[in-house]
Amino acid sequence: MSPTPPIGAGEPPGMEPSIPGMNMTDVGPDRQDPFPNRSFADVVTSVSEAPTGRFMAGIGASGFQGLNGSLTITEKNFDIFNVPRNLDDITSGKAFRGAGQDFQVSLMAGTLINRFTVSLRDPYLFDLPIGGGASGYLFQRVYPDWTESRGGGRFSLGRQFGTSTYADVAFRIEDVNFNGYRTPAPAEYLAATGHTTLATLRPTLRYDNRNSPFLPNKGQYLELSFEQGWGSFTYPKAEIEGRTYFTTGSRPDGSGPRILSFRGHFGVTGRDTPVYERFFAGYLGSLRGFQYRGVGPHVLGSNIGGTMMAIGSVEYMFPLIASDALRQVVFTDFGTVENGYSFTNVRASVGTGLRLTLPQFGPLPISIDLAFPVAKAPGDKVNYFNFSIGAVY
Repeated sequence: MSPTPPIGAGEPPGMEPSIPGMNMTDVGPDRQDPFPNRSFADVVTSVSEAPTGRFMAGIGASGFQGLNGSLTITEKNFDIFNVPRNLDDITSGKAFRGAGQDFQVSLMAGTLINRFTVSLRDPYLFDLPIGGGASGYLFQRVYPDWTESRGGGRFSLGRQFGTSTYADVAFRIEDVNFNGYRTPAPAEYLAATGHTTLATLRPTLRYDNRNSPFLPNKGQYLELSFEQGWGSFTYPKAEIEGRTYFTTGSRPDGSGPRILSFRGHFGVTGRDTPVYERFFAGYLGSLRGFQYRGVGPHVLGSNIGGTMMAIGSVEYMFPLIASDALRQVVFTDFGTVENGYSFTNVRASVGTGLRLTLPQFGPLPISIDLAFPVAKAPGDKVNYFNFSIGAVY
């Protein structure tokens, strides 16, 4: 894609060309502006090069991800075809740079999650307004009822429409090793035991006009997706997720917004969906007041996941101190996860929490919630205290 010229480098389409020597500094009390109705001006700009690579180290802790540490290397101006021709290309940093591709290598190691990922994304594939991405990964996760390991790859093509809408289609293929569950085990666990092959094709449409991805106070987010799975299991899966934010008031200078937010997530999947791809709920971002993946149909004391999920939340956030670094939330979460397609066991909880934003802990706030279930189903596992802490350096 050709680089965008700086503002003022040319006149808007349809306008007469500039008169040589005539610009905004030429117009004064004794001079007449040849374009009195123009809404533009010549601007002189200068740019300088800046580092495009970044190294990050982070630590985190949460009630559903355990303790973990991460290392990430990112290059925002990568060029996969610019191979080094000599030693100087390597020592000077010229090799593999120049095409504007995003390249990332990340490693996470922890008590519950271990992950290694290599990814490459070209935002303008073949100089077209189409983004293409590819990634390979190894992943191991200890869940409350089982342990799984995955190794595979993901490939995607997407396009931006306007400033708020993005559509893409992604293909992934994985080898999944399902193990570590208690016996006697449900039939759904036995069907997925050992190594199975999973391949899916997932088109997605997203709309996002929020003013911030981390602590928005206005705007909406909507995502619609459909996924078709093949391999050891064949199944369809559809989801719709939405969030909306309103500022109900603020200080006279505009700081300290009081934010009312609504969130909803609905999904259905086929009955032949493997247990590791079914729906689960519980904990932060889901149904607070319940354990992580503690909500769902239980068989022999183990959660087998649902073929339908519908959860929602209403939350009100307001600042507690003048710097807005500390906020309080009050909320109610509600919904269900069913092994079927009817609503039979609706859960609900109410609670309050704190959001602490510290620069050294990255853009995501430290989240601490205290929630109490007011409606639950047999087999659900409760957890009144929810927390999530992370730091990036």
